[in-house]
Amino acid sequence: YSRASFKLNANTQNFYYSGVGFGTDGTWAAAANRNYYWDSFAFRLETAPSSDTVIGQYSNKGALIRSQLSVTSTGALKVANESAAATDTSTVLTVGQWYILSYLYNVNVADTVVIRNADTSAALDTITVAENGGGSPQSFGVGVFGNVNGMVAYVDNFVMEASNTLADI
Repeated sequence: YSRASFKLNANTQNFYYSGVGFGTDGTWAAAANRNYYWDSFAFRLETAPSSDTVIGQYSNKGALIRSQLSVTSTGALKVANESAAATDTSTVLTVGQWYILSYLYNVNVADTVVIRNADTSAALDTITVAENGGGSPQSFGVGVFGNVNGMVAYVDNFVMEASNTLADI
């Protein structure tokens, strides 16, 4: 099948969207209750970068980065908490395969990425690091943050979730 996707192959080619901060009932939550943020998107790697390349981040619109998701030079995914004090790396992705990446930022708990096969929905890997920043981000960004490092990839189907239950994602 085919998709109308965003091609990532240039430096600093990204966008942010707000919407993080939903309560458990799906309505906008008061600031004190914005404890978790799920964002999902489809991802396909065509060429691995020469060094780590950030493809997603929770931040205050680029400032005060709370968590980052990168593609490594081997083609694996890496999640890092604030200041990259801790990281976790996935198995290597298959070039040309579509994946669904479900990315959770859980304030004061953990940053988690669930990697699924986009065709079968089968969970392939989960990477998690303890959260160390303790603040609520204002936005989620997708794309290339910094140098593309030769990576060619595609992103599609962006979804903001209002649940912190893995089974709901």
